[in-house]
Amino acid sequence: MLAAPAQAQDNGDGEDGLGETLEQVGELYGKPYVQPLVDGIGADLNSGLFQSADISGGMLPLVDVYVGLKAFGAVVGSGSESFDLQLEDGESFQIPNSDGEEVIIDGDQTLEDLPTFFGTDQPGERELNVRGRGGFNETVEFEPIQGFLQTSVTPLAAPHVEIGSSVIGTSLTLRYIPHALSAAYQDYGSIGMYGVGVRHDIGQYVPLLPMSIAAQVMYQNVNVRDTDDAEVLAINNWAGNVAVSKSFFVATIYGGLQLESAGVTVDYDVPRPNDPDAEPIPINYELNGANSVRALAGVSIHPGPVAFNVDFSLASVPVITAGVGLTL
Repeated sequence: MLAAPAQAQDNGDGEDGLGETLEQVGELYGKPYVQPLVDGIGADLNSGLFQSADISGGMLPLVDVYVGLKAFGAVVGSGSESFDLQLEDGESFQIPNSDGEEVIIDGDQTLEDLPTFFGTDQPGERELNVRGRGGFNETVEFEPIQGFLQTSVTPLAAPHVEIGSSVIGTSLTLRYIPHALSAAYQDYGSIGMYGVGVRHDIGQYVPLLPMSIAAQVMYQNVNVRDTDDAEVLAINNWAGNVAVSKSFFVATIYGGLQLESAGVTVDYDVPRPNDPDAEPIPINYELNGANSVRALAGVSIHPGPVAFNVDFSLASVPVITAGVGLTL
């Protein structure tokens, strides 16, 4: 039995970033490892896009302004914490935590219960049958890369600004986070984002409606950088929704249907085995978030200029959203 060389992976303690963790595996292993993170961030960003369908004006004449903070928690299901990796006879496979060492698989095999990004930080050891020197069968023992973050939700928050005009029944939505402000993620890297959207009051074309109706389209771009400031994930989110709302004194009930997508590019380098001075092997692949459609419902409480809202999105990856802001 051969043992793959061990390499420290201290991401659970915040010493390694996502890119440094992914450097220990190739595309075959990296895709299912990072997919739950892609699903979570994509679902988070397409949440909290509105807290009312009304664009009738606020405290300022003919203008509707909202300035606040939205917090999201995409639910991490138990099925998102581990995966099985099927390997075929004769396939080349990079051994995790081995400085890029590759082996040739001997016979079809399945590595079971491997941790994803949200999986356990104590994965234990695994064994593989590989083709050794002279064509003889050998067994290599290794430890999978551990889970990066153990949590029941994918946490994310973003400033949220809406500026609307009741004259034209249209509102502009803006989101922005510079990398320098993502201090909560400083042990793992940084997250930067910007987003822009347009919402239009379609209820104005239908007189005497008992509720407000609006349609919205939103684009958001997110970059996740490693601790060495190298970009690891680039995420492009699109969402289009139809929202309805009804106000009762200091409360507004709202809901909607939304189509959405999250396209992600993963980019990192893998060191060449036994030659740390050589140019690393570039790894680049694309993934899509799990959510494509959602239904959501929520309530906003606004006993003055301060508004609080909370909603729940029913989708492949459910999301809980909470927000607080000033309405002017």
